[in-house]
Amino acid sequence: MQEEIKIQDESGDKEFFSMIPNFIVNHSSHWEKSLYLTLKRIAGEKGSCWTSPDNLAKIEKCSPNRIRKTLEQLVRRKWIEKVGKKGKTKPTNEYIIVNIWGLNSEYYSKKESSPDEQSKRKFTQRTKKVHPVNLVTSPRETKKNTKEDLLRRTTSADVGETKPKRGNEDINFLIDFFKDTLNLKLLDGTVAENRRYCWLALRKFKKEGVKMIIKAAAQDDFWANKITSFKSLYYKGVQIASSLKVVNNNIIVL
Repeated sequence: MQEEIKIQDESGDKEFFSMIPNFIVNHSSHWEKSLYLTLKRIAGEKGSCWTSPDNLAKIEKCSPNRIRKTLEQLVRRKWIEKVGKKGKTKPTNEYIIVNIWGLNSEYYSKKESSPDEQSKRKFTQRTKKVHPVNLVTSPRETKKNTKEDLLRRTTSADVGETKPKRGNEDINFLIDFFKDTLNLKLLDGTVAENRRYCWLALRKFKKEGVKMIIKAAAQDDFWANKITSFKSLYYKGVQIASSLKVVNNNIIVL
């Protein structure tokens, strides 16, 4: 007499396809994984069916004994549950596919929140960043336009023609004062570098002291040609002030 089994799917999945929790995929042997998927598939959209170890063995391409052993392993793991036998002349083993989606969600939510997984996810996100590509212009034109745009943005920021000024008001004032007094369209060095050294000069000489040093440099032919950035002003400020005798003016505080 051929033994039959009844399989009932109570995992709450959608119809017409088979879903397997990742917990089972990642924590099962080949036979457990394969048989579990087969049980899910043959239960179908109705959620239950009858079959036999022989039929399952044909599907899995193994022996019926392997099917019985694997069923016992799935029961021990509590992924399926044996609910008994039905029938007298032709007894049927009845199994249900247990709903473990809660266990699956709990396990992976804890794993995703671990420090190691967070660092891996951040690294993956950094490596997957995609830069936009201009499909209209050629790479040569794109590179050229990028340089021209950068020069235009830098010039605009330095000259202060179209772009609104931001940041420290004293730094903005002194940069404009520097260029106007020494008749410079652009300062040597980058915008960021000039703002950095202007801030250092403010800390060292105070605002009025920086203005006096700029005026003193503009009135001296030697320094007027040497001082072309706030970096040079910062490092030569004391020398300029000393040579022009403005240190004792009580305006420059060293």
